[in-house]
Amino acid sequence: MPFSSTLVGMQSYPNLLRALLALLFCAPAFAQPAPPQHGVLEDEPHTGSMIRQELTHGSGIPINKTWNELTPEEKASVNQFYESMGPGDEPPFPALGLKPIHRAMAKLQQALLVSGELYLMATVDRNGNVVQIKAIGNPDDEMTKAAATVLSITKFKPALCKGVPCQMDYPFRFSFNVKH
Repeated sequence: MPFSSTLVGMQSYPNLLRALLALLFCAPAFAQPAPPQHGVLEDEPHTGSMIRQELTHGSGIPINKTWNELTPEEKASVNQFYESMGPGDEPPFPALGLKPIHRAMAKLQQALLVSGELYLMATVDRNGNVVQIKAIGNPDDEMTKAAATVLSITKFKPALCKGVPCQMDYPFRFSFNVKH
């Protein structure tokens, strides 16, 4: 059937035609973009490849930014892990950003070849020092100890409670997968 006769046939369904055209041309305006995911790439690509593989991925905030460099939306993304953040409140945050931690965790994963989920809760004091680490989920004792060591030597921007430095927990979640 020629194109013009198809349109003539559709004239008996003008509302349907308008609805289809609206969906066709307006659907991209309603689509929500996926939140960006940030990670760490290998220093060098594997032999035979020019493409550096991701070592870590899935962070919803840029891992190469400090707290002060994050946008208000990115800060809100961090704040969602806390029950209530009032005016003048801020969570602790790694002083150099998340990248050094992600890079260290990737190197540990490459050395230990562990699979599983590791949840760590670092208690950061009012001076930005990690004073306690709790492990929730343990894919491997050696990985948990090594990851805890990485976090224990990480300097943090201290939390603020009503504008005053205070002690607060900072959650970490790492998903380790062995690539075959």
